[in-house]
Amino acid sequence: MFTVTVDGRHLRKLTDVAGNAYNPHWSPDGRQITFARHRRLSPTGDVYTMRADGTGMRRLTTTPQLDTHQPDWGPA
Repeated sequence: MFTVTVDGRHLRKLTDVAGNAYNPHWSPDGRQITFARHRRLSPTGDVYTMRADGTGMRRLTTTPQLDTHQPDWGPA
């Protein structure tokens, strides 16, 4: 995953993981991101969070059969 400024400059890579990480959602306070990560390219995986700068990645679930295509923070 990457972030980029509104003007299209300052591309910054946030993740460098095996498999794939996708469908990120910012936390309501803008300090963290939640996303789905599949260690192998498959339809199942886990939910992760990390700080907005890409540090502190943490796995929240350990359910290999979990359908995690759209993790979100819920209502603000």
